[in-house]
Amino acid sequence: MIQQENSLVLMNQIDSMQKDIKDIKQTTVLLEEQIKTKLAILDTYEAITTSMLASIEDIEEKTRTQDSIVFALDTDRFLGDVFSFYGHTIHPQLAGLSDQMFNFLTSTGPLFKDNVSVSFSYDINTMENGEQVSETVTDKKYQYCDLLKYETDDSKQDVFQIFPTNQIKMTVELNPTNLIGNTQCNMIEICPYLPGTFTINEIRGWTIEQYLSGELTDEMIVANPPLQAGPYVNVGPERICLDNTYQLYRVEFDITIHTENTEVQGYPFGLRHLYFYNAKMDKQNSYVIGVIKKDKYINTIGDSVTVTTPEGKKPYQPTEDDDLEFYAVYENGMLQGKLTVGSPLARNLKTIYVKIPIKESIKAITFNNIQTRV
Repeated sequence: MIQQENSLVLMNQIDSMQKDIKDIKQTTVLLEEQIKTKLAILDTYEAITTSMLASIEDIEEKTRTQDSIVFALDTDRFLGDVFSFYGHTIHPQLAGLSDQMFNFLTSTGPLFKDNVSVSFSYDINTMENGEQVSETVTDKKYQYCDLLKYETDDSKQDVFQIFPTNQIKMTVELNPTNLIGNTQCNMIEICPYLPGTFTINEIRGWTIEQYLSGELTDEMIVANPPLQAGPYVNVGPERICLDNTYQLYRVEFDITIHTENTEVQGYPFGLRHLYFYNAKMDKQNSYVIGVIKKDKYINTIGDSVTVTTPEGKKPYQPTEDDDLEFYAVYENGMLQGKLTVGSPLARNLKTIYVKIPIKESIKAITFNNIQTRV
């Protein structure tokens, strides 16, 4: 005799199947959203690749004529290992692992602290009673927190949006009632999906101390936020060294997007990741060795030097203890034959080596006045 299931067991089985079907539908919707996001990234990336390559080729041509070292491009023109290198920037050497504000590293992999929110806001113009009215739209989703997660986090999803305007504000805000671990930050690492397509006009930051003291209102009306940095033009994968260490509560990024996707009539923006580090940097002992090669013999070395940082170009400012040093020989990891700036070189040299102290993030360095002779 075959035993038949009673009605209660059958109902439980039906409920279980319905739950499974619902879970499959939710998973399918999530997969469809992820595929759409990845396709949007690929379509936009393809549209700007040609112009980006042309820009890089232009930079490469300039480096041949201006005695510049662009660290992302000229990997054969700098030496040494007493610095750290990420994306487009080199910066002071990191001493050990750096603490992250929003992630832990565990023996089983990265763990997101889940005590933060991320939002995007922008202004749109609408017509009201025949008049143009500006309205601020704030888009806050839990999914946006994924841009703060480690790349190796299995739960991480793409964060990529098409905005109706090219002026947006991205806000990262810590939950002050759920402080977990270190909240100090002196370095920001940013990795865009579309490098060079946007500028960060300003980074503003407020601290936990301000929040706890009641200094901050709901509207965040603060005359001078402790952290003010920027602008950062045509942002690529890079690390930004801040001027101080901040125990951050809220950070705002004012962003201008330069590239428009005409097919969807919007402005694409997305980040692979955004990390906030309390980095242990060895600023006192970090340096890189630049290599300058000429077709003719070098006659004199001028002291006019320009550095390009994430903020832009500026004259190199030496200190009493940390100035550029020029050498005739680099052999077995040792610099030899120190050269004098401004005086004709007594030796026939077509290649010289420059010891460059690294105190901040640097993208490139240009030696403006190196004269040659026959």
